[in-house]
Formats: sequence, C-alpha cells, structure tokens
Amino acid sequence: MGQSGNVSRRNDIGDILHENMLGMGQFIGGKVMPALYVDEQDGRFDKLAFTEVKTAAVSDTTADSAASNEVVHEYTTDNYSTVERRLKEFTADRSNKKMKSFDITLDDAKLCQYYMMLNWEKRLADILFDVSSTFSSYTTAVTTAWSTSATATPVKDVQTAKKDLIDQMNGMVDGVKIVGIGNWQARLDLLATTDIKDRWIQGNTKSDLEDLTNVQLAQVLGLDEVHFSRIAQAGSQIWNTDRFGIYLVSDSQQLKAAPRVGNTFVWRDNSPSMWNVKTWRSEDPDGQWTRVQTDSDEKLITARAGHVLTNVD
Repeated sequence: MGQSGNVSRRNDIGDILHENMLGMGQFIGGKVMPALYVDEQDGRFDKLAFTEVKTAAVSDTTADSAASNEVVHEYTTDNYSTVERRLKEFTADRSNKKMKSFDITLDDAKLCQYYMMLNWEKRLADILFDVSSTFSSYTTAVTTAWSTSATATPVKDVQTAKKDLIDQMNGMVDGVKIVGIGNWQARLDLLATTDIKDRWIQGNTKSDLEDLTNVQLAQVLGLDEVHFSRIAQAGSQIWNTDRFGIYLVSDSQQLKAAPRVGNTFVWRDNSPSMWNVKTWRSEDPDGQWTRVQTDSDEKLITARAGHVLTNVD
C-alpha cells in the first residue's frame, strides 16, 4: 500500500473490486467491450477496416526469380483518449463505530464502484444498442416479436443476424467470440417460445427448460455466449427491452489482426487493475474518505462487428 502525504493507495481493495466486477452478472456491457490496458492516456492505433464488401484477391504464385507479391491489408488509424472518472464516499468515525462494519473501507469502495459501473454500463448501452446512428446499417427487425411465443423464430433470427455479421466482416471471425446481449425480458421471452422449447426439450423436462443456463441458451442460439441484464439507472432500464445484439468480442492487443466491435481503453498508470482505490483521513469531521477512480474511454472499433435485432419484445 503506497502512500502520498495523507492519501493511501489501496491496491488490495482495488484487486478485490476487480474480482467483484467480474462477478456482477447484471453488468453485461463489459462482456462485449472488455478492458484493454494501454500505456498512454491518449494515443493512436491501427485497426482493421472494411470499406469494401470483399477482400482483395492476391496471387501467391511467383516466378523463381521474381519478387513476392505484396499483401496490402486494409486497415485504418484511430485514436483514443481516456477520461478520469472518480467517486468518493465518507464515513464518520461515530457512524463507523455504530455500524460495526467488518471493513467499512471496502463497503464504501463497493458503493462507489457500483455507481461508476452504472455509468459505464449506460455509456456502453448507448453505443451498442444505437440503431439510429452507430448500427443503422447493421440492424434487422425480427418478423415476429419473441414475446409472441407460439410463432416467434428466435433461433432463425439470431442465425440470420450471425450470417450477416460474418459477411459484414468478410468472414474474418476466427479467434474471437460472438456474444449476444439483451435485457432480461428477452431471456424470459426466449424461454417461453415454442422454437426454443422444441429444440431443447428432447429428453428433458419442462423444469429443465426453466433452469436453462445462459451457457445452454447460447448453444441453442448458436452463439459463444449470451448475457442478459435488468440493471436500471434512475428507475429506467439501461438495456432496451426491444433489442438484442450480437457482437464480435476480443481483448487481444492485436487490433489489426483480431476483429472486434470495441474495447474500453484503460490507462494502466492510473488504473492498474481497472479500479484504483485511495483513502485518506479527515479531522473535520473525524472520519475517512474512500475514493474509487479509473481512467477509461469506451471506443467503438468497427460497427461492422455488430448486428442488432429490433422488435424482439
């Protein structure tokens, strides 16, 4: 635990918060745009680009004395700029004694982290479910809403979107995951459809379907992962109940070789483990401040690496 004057950097608590973040099943945006740690606060990077529908045909056959043909892969340059984000919580000594908390510092840090994650989730949802601008060219309205359980065809809907996604990326999807995300209502609707029931209940019981895990549901839909959330901010659902998106996901540093819809760039100097925790004493009033901070930028890499289904509810 390093110290600077009255301020103590609590790496021990930061590590716990990082583990806590991974266990919060309601926060799903980071599953699609995972953290990518960078050494500079601002920077430029090369990334895959797909301005043409088809990749170029390059002959790899040459004469014995001729030079090799050159592959000029299509890529472009982009920028990121991380922003410092932080919240703090104060606990008076008198309150601490009354609460008899096992670790009030960790409690305060978790509260700060929770509200910061709500903001992060909202920023990610605004990107990933934006069909009016970001994904306007990569969106499809399902023919029958999934809430119409008897006639909805969610497996076909997802598989068609998956095919479109692969075509959008010229087939370059090896080595990355295809992940689906939606509101928890989409999960309830999916489990109620005849389409899902007919595909799953073969040698299983109705109770088995009710207990269907996300891993099993992903298998039925033909995806690597699915995640659903009912997380709300100020009384409003963060993830639109009418949408379900599928995305290419990667946390690889190879931005020119590993396609993905986006990442959350995190400046490691200020956020070595995503959540940087600092504490300091106050004497007026007597107590302790706990502050959680991170330095991040949610960056869309390419909208081609996503496809959003609408009219699902």
